[in-house]
Amino acid sequence: MWKETFEKKKIFILGAYVNDDGSWEISPKQELFKLKISLQEIKDICSFIMEDFGKLLEEDLINKFYILAQLSDLIVNVIECDEKRFIIGIGHILELGIILAKRELTEKTVVYVRKGAKLSLMLEKGAFKEHYIGSRVFFFESTEELIQKVKHFVLNELQ
Repeated sequence: MWKETFEKKKIFILGAYVNDDGSWEISPKQELFKLKISLQEIKDICSFIMEDFGKLLEEDLINKFYILAQLSDLIVNVIECDEKRFIIGIGHILELGIILAKRELTEKTVVYVRKGAKLSLMLEKGAFKEHYIGSRVFFFESTEELIQKVKHFVLNELQ
């Protein structure tokens, strides 16, 4: 079982783990699970989120993130917010900081931003510049569009 899993292309999905509180049509966490399951329908793909690995390294989340990012063939970062709150939290910023600090992680990262998301200037005028992740930043409006765009990228760029 493990050998088969490691021979597959590994996709690490990042995003908000915010659960449904009734203000979203689908919560960010549910959206991540839908994306993960949809990607696993593709032959030779293993997709996962950090939560799938339970307690690892005594919950040292920085090192857990870094190890999973290193093992991945593709890192998919989903950034979104709604009009009621700003949910681009410290986790997103730390993860992107680590990604941008390590060229090998930057080169295998693709970012999907919900249209209308309120982005910090550090993202817009920093991380999303062409020489960082700029050419691999895409926008989406719905969960279905997000899944479609990520699958398209995986099938055309990762296979």
